[in-house]
Amino acid sequence: MRHNLAMHMLHDCEHIDNLAINIHTDACVRTRFRSKGLSQAGGLSAALAQHDAEALVVWGEHDVTADPEAAIRILTEACPVLQTHIVRGAGHWVQYERAEEVNHLLPGWLGADSKR
Repeated sequence: MRHNLAMHMLHDCEHIDNLAINIHTDACVRTRFRSKGLSQAGGLSAALAQHDAEALVVWGEHDVTADPEAAIRILTEACPVLQTHIVRGAGHWVQYERAEEVNHLLPGWLGADSKR
């Protein structure tokens, strides 16, 4: 699991602690489906284009699953109401690796309905 976290989930190996290993192991053991085929199938931009709901997209700068800047560019073309944020120094598991920054974004996003 440590290797998987280092290769796919976290940018900075210093963030691989016992909690990360335990959470990731539990998630892998308990998964009810294999997501790789779904994640590689594409279709997110087409799905977003069918809806006018706002969404928050937060990506780690070093996410190995996609180029965040290119992905955000494609997704915002399909759905212009997306709010986007790239977290510098983070990998795929951005909410774990940079929890404080992600948590700082959420109150503003969750309160967005009251601003309209």
